[in-house]
This record gives sequence, structure tokens and C-alpha cells, in this order.
Amino acid sequence: MTNSAGLTGAKPTRKLSRPLAMSISAVCAAIVLSDCASHRPLAAPPRVLEIYSETRIATLHFPRGLYTLNAEDKRGYYYRATGGVVEHTGAGRVRRDGGIFVSKRNQNKLRGYVIMPYGRTHVGNLSRVQHAFHD
Repeated sequence: MTNSAGLTGAKPTRKLSRPLAMSISAVCAAIVLSDCASHRPLAAPPRVLEIYSETRIATLHFPRGLYTLNAEDKRGYYYRATGGVVEHTGAGRVRRDGGIFVSKRNQNKLRGYVIMPYGRTHVGNLSRVQHAFHD
């Protein structure tokens, strides 16, 4: 089989009409822009995060109260628990440095974090915990 370009075995290509190509481009641009608008990063992160009730993830207990802004990375902000996070082990209670991680893309996405001997570990999903940001 020979196509219009004189090549054998090649399938003929089909070009999109200009109006169809423009409308597809417009739809793609609208999707990208609306996605960006729904996940706006915090302009300047609030200094304090307040958790209204104690919550736990497995053996880690995150106390209610104030968490202060402690660190930032490219993905989000780390709010440290003033008295630490309590881990319940077979040997008893162990206080660990830790707190709440808040995503830059969506400030309603909260996760716990704890500092372990091997590094910082994100744990669980705390997005449903009632909380408020304060300056």
C-alpha cells in the first residue's frame, strides 16, 4: 500500500480542523487554570495552628492546643507541638518531637509528622480534625 507521500506501509495521517484544534486547546487551558485556582498556596504562612481536639494515629497522640510554625520545605509547612507528640509503646509513653504538616497546595490537607532516629516521618491524614490558623 502506498500513501500520498509515496511511502509504503505507512498509515496516512489525519489532520484536525483548525476550529476543532482551537476548541480542544481552550478546554485544556481552562482545566489547567481552574485546577491552579482551587489549590492556591498560602501567601505567608500563619505562625500558629490550633487543633481543637486530641487526635491519634495508631500509637501516636497529637494533643489539642497550639502548634507553632517550625519549618518549611517545597511541599509544605511544619507546625511543631509545644509539648511534643506522645507515642504509646510497650515500655510506656515516649515524647517525640513532631506536630502537624500543612500542604502548600491545599491548606486543608493536614498530616501528622514525627521526628524519629532515622528522620522526619509523615503519618496519617488529619484533614478532618477541626483546626484554625492564627497569626
